[in-house]
Amino acid sequence: MKHPFCFSIALLLLMTASCAQDQPFLSGHIKRAHDAIMVTCDPYNKGIHHTCLVFSSAFRESLYIYDATAGEMVLSPMVYFPLKVKVGQATDLLVAVVSDDPFPLMFAIDKAEPSLLVTRLFPSVDKNQRSFETPKKYRLDKAPYHMAAALIDDTLIAMMTFPEDGLIKVLALNKDTGEPDLASVKSIPLGTNPHHVVIDEKKMKAVISDSGEHTIRAIDLANIVDVVQKGAALALDPIPIGSESEELLISRRDFGDGEHLYAVVFKHGKQEVKLVNIDSKNYENLALQEEPM
Repeated sequence: MKHPFCFSIALLLLMTASCAQDQPFLSGHIKRAHDAIMVTCDPYNKGIHHTCLVFSSAFRESLYIYDATAGEMVLSPMVYFPLKVKVGQATDLLVAVVSDDPFPLMFAIDKAEPSLLVTRLFPSVDKNQRSFETPKKYRLDKAPYHMAAALIDDTLIAMMTFPEDGLIKVLALNKDTGEPDLASVKSIPLGTNPHHVVIDEKKMKAVISDSGEHTIRAIDLANIVDVVQKGAALALDPIPIGSESEELLISRRDFGDGEHLYAVVFKHGKQEVKLVNIDSKNYENLALQEEPM
């Protein structure tokens, strides 16, 4: 059985090789990219949605956008140069919102300030806010290591990890502006070093890796809105995987026995990844010839 390694298009675009081709992608444009996400956007505010790759270059304190639909960089109003969306000096985390329909906002974390940056992906209904204008900035008490967001039951929910504190934070955000409701923050102790957090495309589970434990955790999102609004308990499900984990990708796949939610997790410095069936809590080790990045 062949296991699909192309779980994340954005991740593979930043690797030296991909499942589809072995030629450099966006050569000369990436400029020390730190993170990248695939989103739906309207790059020129024409009412036409395209698929775009947004990547951060903390070295240049900017976001750059590649229009995958048109096969070219999104250009600035000057036309001759790629568009640069100015961000902070340590903006190395980008977050797309998981939703049933294309969501008009994306998030970035500037870990130096620290702050949450909100960028529009297509214009507002009243046309007063345009795509990829200067992001709105909201100060945070502390920068998270990682973050995931989803629109669940018409409520925009974010989950943030704080490895040094051994906890995660769950909060609501304004779905129109992206402003975090800091009064709604729920801090929840979780494991030793909660690392990456990812929400699956059906918004049923959040999965969190732990760089200090031999487990990952699957979180049932059925009552996540009540967790934020009413203080309900969060349903946690630790899954033993036999070693520490850092990086995390998830996807729903059918390997012949029905669709299941799978996670690929690995720790830097080891020549293996683990393929974890979240539903059955089983995993297998997949040996690699080189260390994954």
